[in-house]
Amino acid sequence: MRAASIIVLTSGKAEGLRWKIDDVIQSILDEKRVPILILGPDADILMTAASKIEHCEIVFDPNYSGKEFSGIKAGLHATAQPAFVWNGDGHFPEKQTRILLETAMRDSTEHVLMLPDDPSQALLTREGVLRLRDLAAHTQWRTNPLIRFKFVNATGDTDDSTLPSPDLLLNR
Repeated sequence: MRAASIIVLTSGKAEGLRWKIDDVIQSILDEKRVPILILGPDADILMTAASKIEHCEIVFDPNYSGKEFSGIKAGLHATAQPAFVWNGDGHFPEKQTRILLETAMRDSTEHVLMLPDDPSQALLTREGVLRLRDLAAHTQWRTNPLIRFKFVNATGDTDDSTLPSPDLLLNR
């Protein structure tokens, strides 16, 4: 199974992203994936800085007060297929990392797969996409029995016993 889209959360991060947004968009396009940019109240900064923005799905997050989970939910309404989520902080994840997560997804019953050493990104399975987008904005991932997580380490092994804190992905 392949994630067709990469959701890039930009709300509140536009100043830091403005210098690299075109590189991020081009990296996603080079992989033949669809960049889904989630824009918040600072959207004008990225809209003027990104010369490649016409190649993106643009989603405005009307509920910026819902923080990053709100942005993820907004982006999930643009797809029904598996998707990567990158929270816009730090470096853009390597292609090998995404391939690793997709490989681990093949045999997984979890909805969300994450690398423990890089919680700024996650892979959402198709079922995860469909479940997460219908959850309330205040949902706590860790305590919700409908959302199952799996950590995937750099060798591709998984640790079923570890549930990440929702803050790992959502509040970095």
